[in-house]
Amino acid sequence: MARLFDSVSRRVFGFDVVHIWRNRSDIANSSFIWTHTEGEHLAASLLLRFKRDRRSRPRLIAQSVWLMDRWDRMPPPRRWLNRWLLRSADILTFLSPLNAEKARRLFPKTRVEVVPFGISLDSFNTSRPPLQNFHTPIRVLALGNDRHRDWPTFAAALASEKQVEVRIGSSTFPRQLLASHFQVSQLDLAGIRAWLAWADILVVPLKPNLHASGLTTVLEAVALGVPVVASRSGGLEWYFDHDCVTYVESEDPDELRRAILSLTPEVAADRARRAIERLKGSDFSTEGYARRHVELSLSLLQ
Repeated sequence: MARLFDSVSRRVFGFDVVHIWRNRSDIANSSFIWTHTEGEHLAASLLLRFKRDRRSRPRLIAQSVWLMDRWDRMPPPRRWLNRWLLRSADILTFLSPLNAEKARRLFPKTRVEVVPFGISLDSFNTSRPPLQNFHTPIRVLALGNDRHRDWPTFAAALASEKQVEVRIGSSTFPRQLLASHFQVSQLDLAGIRAWLAWADILVVPLKPNLHASGLTTVLEAVALGVPVVASRSGGLEWYFDHDCVTYVESEDPDELRRAILSLTPEVAADRARRAIERLKGSDFSTEGYARRHVELSLSLLQ
């Protein structure tokens, strides 16, 4: 019954009421609430809305991932509900400046911050030496299951290209797009690391979005020293500029193919080196991500 109610509440409200209700005591006794997606903070806001003494309620740092992408397509009643709930947040946080920019327009009276994401450098901590030469054929890897992965553009770019060998780690790659030199598999963490070690180039094909789709994959590749070719979409350039990553326009298979085939090992190695310097210098790690949340929390006490 609880599972059925959870499914219904997600469909009706768009967030997880059951999970928050089960944790209502811990939430009520907290000083701060950090959330990773809107699925958690909207439900937490609903709970906080019914707390009588607003001065003693926990402070809510509400991170959204997909909310701004979905905003204009929401039915008006759900958009009204989300707007009402978002007013309970002390800070709205986002992983991309594009998301944050839209949120500032929608909620001019609410504090909005970009909080850079980070990965575990314990899991991705062995940067390989630069490749002197790419393999023949060039080893191209694509990873990810995000709804904004642009698999049709990726397949159109490389399905007829015999100068590449392609591996795809994904549970969402459409089988009708397979070519004879494409290998597709669902990967665990060890498999992701192994395929990144195999690759000459990681490609991140993306549809237009606001939430830095593909960021985790880019960070993992950068940490291991793998050169990246990515769509110019979602605010990825805020993390890594053109000196670090090779960018192409979204939904352009010809430009994507040219970028892959024209990238030299020397240029790729230089960009990979600059990218890992940027990752370490900006602390795009789980530790840095947590530290930034601590800093935001402390700022609410001032």
